[in-house]
Amino acid sequence: MTENAPITVLLVDDQPLLRMGFRLILEGEEDLRIVGEASDGAEAVRLVNDLSPDVVLMDVRMPVLDGIETTRAITAAGSCARIIILTTFDVDEYAFAGLQAGASAFLLKDAAPSDLIHAVRVVASGDAVVAPRITQRLLETYVRGAAKPVPAPPVPDPLLADLTPRETEMLEAMAEGLSNAGSPPVLPVRGHRKDARPPDPDQAPPPRPGTGSGVCLRDGPGGSEQPGLLSCTGVTDLGKAGRGGL
Repeated sequence: MTENAPITVLLVDDQPLLRMGFRLILEGEEDLRIVGEASDGAEAVRLVNDLSPDVVLMDVRMPVLDGIETTRAITAAGSCARIIILTTFDVDEYAFAGLQAGASAFLLKDAAPSDLIHAVRVVASGDAVVAPRITQRLLETYVRGAAKPVPAPPVPDPLLADLTPRETEMLEAMAEGLSNAGSPPVLPVRGHRKDARPPDPDQAPPPRPGTGSGVCLRDGPGGSEQPGLLSCTGVTDLGKAGRGGL
């Protein structure tokens, strides 16, 4: 666009009535001129190459090639055309995807005619225009969202360092709220440390409660009490003998 030359505009929309309405609004301005119309994305790419418009009014939902992909194709081809995406749908994904594809502005079709004319002039001068309600959501998503601090990784609890893998698995199951009745059968835990040794097969098994040997104090030489072993009487039998008058 040369100085004092009108701003050339290409209309891209699959609805003829909307294209006619945009034409009536823009052609009422002395510095704006409509140079062509396209009803789908593929035709828009061809007309941009042939007509080299300064500004493209681009619909989002079109047959053959939608407005987002058409915008991406035009910018990838190195065109200097500035693209304004117009849509009926107030959807964040359209705004984000359109701007990422290379659009210079994003407006809703219910914008006032004066806002549309202003947007065409602004993007033709090299600036960008985004609808106010879309700008607020862009700030929340990309600026304020990016400023949120990243949480630090959890610090391992030193009290859990000595747990065996099986004990850790059982602890996690308890933390999830599983009970013995509601969880699958588990193997018994042997030892509470990772370096716990298996039982020695040559070592005698521990006595059963109430039937094995117990440790007691008996009279030693000189009347002193010394530890000794009861070979046949366990703790339970001692209780019975005491009640019988040992």
